Amino acid sequence: MSKLIGLSLSRAKKMLFEPFSLRKWLWLTLIAYLAGALGAGWSGTRNVGRVADMGKAAGGKTTARAAGGGAGAAAAGAMETQAPPAEEKPLTDKLRRTWNRVRNYTSLHKAVVAVVGGATALFILLFMWLGARFRFVWLNAVMKNTAEIAGPFDDFARQGNALFGFSLVILGAWILLLLGGGRWAFLAAKTAGMLEAGHAWSIGETLRLFLPIVAAMGAVGVLTALFSFCVRQFVTPIMALGETGLVAAFWTWFGIAWKRKGAFVLYCVTWLALKIAAIILMVLLGLALVLAFLVCGAVLFGIAYFVLAAWLKLKMLFLAVAVVLGIPFVLLLIALSLAIRLPFAVFFQSFALYFLSSLECGYEPLPLRAEDAGEV
Repeated sequence: MSKLIGLSLSRAKKMLFEPFSLRKWLWLTLIAYLAGALGAGWSGTRNVGRVADMGKAAGGKTTARAAGGGAGAAAAGAMETQAPPAEEKPLTDKLRRTWNRVRNYTSLHKAVVAVVGGATALFILLFMWLGARFRFVWLNAVMKNTAEIAGPFDDFARQGNALFGFSLVILGAWILLLLGGGRWAFLAAKTAGMLEAGHAWSIGETLRLFLPIVAAMGAVGVLTALFSFCVRQFVTPIMALGETGLVAAFWTWFGIAWKRKGAFVLYCVTWLALKIAAIILMVLLGLALVLAFLVCGAVLFGIAYFVLAAWLKLKMLFLAVAVVLGIPFVLLLIALSLAIRLPFAVFFQSFALYFLSSLECGYEPLPLRAEDAGEV
């Protein structure tokens, strides 16, 4: 594996720095982004805000309940009377009332929800289709050391559309699986009486009911992740080189991997270790980039504020300048945060292609000989 790692590092260096071309770097970043090759790194932070908002909402409800309880106790002490506690409703009644409220929405509300939902679905499908088509544009870029888009986009149209169809099948299967798992969990909880008012929940009962569901979903998730990993790493290169469909390419790769099980397991372990190291390095580079932009932004906007708002008393002009400078400033930060991932994406794609070549299975997306590798 050390030879493959060295060749992959040399490949990334040659593609991006020998010679350095800003135009090529930007086009490759766009291709890699649309192909989903820049996904490793900082993808888990977008849910932090939602969790924080949920925590704030829960805290606000708790505070309101505490305040309401205190006021109610004071009123009860003054009147020496206390209203009987409201009867707790079963969870099934709450779900039924929620469904009835949804059914009573006006036609305008339903139309707005339908339009927004439909537009969101079309947007997701569009990016899934672009991701499938640009997957082969990205493979062509790494194999041929080029940033061309139009030619590969048309040349690999059949393979890209086949990959898109496969993605739709996987998406539909997961939706059905989640719906089935949710119905399974709901019926199990309802049968056990866990949705009734005043039910005493216990850890043992919860594990007994839901652990088989979680285990089944987890097993399917692991198998799906392994299957998708093989498709992205090896099946799509075989589709590109052999001009075959996805099913034929998958069975071709399955036969190759079965014969070289030891090499494949070693590749997966090495890939995982390299991926963890790459994520750590990308996080550090991302933090350094954000810190540099914060310092530059503080200097730039600080000078503008001092001159326009504090000295000349032109606060509206400062706001206009801040908006004009802030938009490209943020866009540049986003572009650079994507661009610093590009060397990692080229390295990992090259690593997969070199490994496929090393299996001597009739497919050689990248030559293993150093003198030939330097010419491509």
